[in-house]
Amino acid sequence: MLWNLITQQFRLLPSLRIEDCPLGYKILSKVHGFGYDCLTDDYKVIQCTYYCDPPGEENSWYIYSLRSSSWRKLDVDIPYHSEETSGFSLYLNEICHWYGWTAPGWVNNAQLCLVSFNLRNEVVVITHIPFSQRRNRFRVEHHLDELNGSIAYIQHYLNGKSFDIFVLGELGVKESWTKLFTFSPSPCPEIFLGVVKKCGIVVFLGTYYGGTEYGDQEITWIDLSTQVIQGVSIKGVASVYQVETVPGIDI
Repeated sequence: MLWNLITQQFRLLPSLRIEDCPLGYKILSKVHGFGYDCLTDDYKVIQCTYYCDPPGEENSWYIYSLRSSSWRKLDVDIPYHSEETSGFSLYLNEICHWYGWTAPGWVNNAQLCLVSFNLRNEVVVITHIPFSQRRNRFRVEHHLDELNGSIAYIQHYLNGKSFDIFVLGELGVKESWTKLFTFSPSPCPEIFLGVVKKCGIVVFLGTYYGGTEYGDQEITWIDLSTQVIQGVSIKGVASVYQVETVPGIDI
């Protein structure tokens, strides 16, 4: 479903019919990108369908056009993101970005990479993330966001060891990743929520600002310009979460 925050109108997307699913497989679908194509004055959604139960490696990609209100299958074979997490995708300058593994998660040589899909010409660029750590082995959270107009990759160790921020200089060039910040120990030892931009100042949100009991966690922000850590008096338990910056709405 698409939701226009200004007009408060909803648009229910048509169902995506999958007719080539192998017998005995269950289909899962996950939206990987949403953005605006100014060349055609159109909003588009990118979705991946993949098979599980039993596990399979086949996946198919589809793109939805708001102008035509229809889905179209894409002839691409690119890494996808199958985990139930937020912050894995980013829309920036008419390009949809997300991170995924070059091989299924149980394969030892799987590498984390950034997938960039251009909404104008549907060209895909793959950028490897060479310094990433495996999530299931080291309990590391991965997150994509925008920082000063650039793609930012955040690597957060759940044990509070560190909180690293990298930015990408050029798509397709893995050597152009640059580390900007390292917080060690991490001021947000439990869950990283996202990035909020206000008045030119980038603020990071996390949880656990003095909370000691389950359900008594407090959202925390870190002002990178001053490196001051502050709680915002919002408590609760983060389960499914997403942080977004909405133009024209103050926080």
